[in-house]
Amino acid sequence: MNLGAERINKTLNKDLENTSAGQSASHIPFLCQVCGHGFPSHSSLEIHMLGHTTERPYRCPLCGRGFANTPNFTRHMLVHTGEKPWQLRNAILNMVSGIFMEIAW
Repeated sequence: MNLGAERINKTLNKDLENTSAGQSASHIPFLCQVCGHGFPSHSSLEIHMLGHTTERPYRCPLCGRGFANTPNFTRHMLVHTGEKPWQLRNAILNMVSGIFMEIAW
């Protein structure tokens, strides 16, 4: 993972922790001037703004498609690998919900 991707991941994780730790969702001081979406930190707003520009610093080495942020690039790579990580998650959720349905009846 390159340094830019690490910086973005750290920033997004830190913002999520801050919001989860009791920081009110209504107290979002950094607003996007293009779409009005709010962010808890200036760095998160900067990352978001890449989506409104033509800047695409994350390039797929296989097809050359560009992405504004790491999560979108990572999701795109699943197209090439054929990996479907959500299938395991869905199977677990179905199993758990089935267990709860049996307990409820």
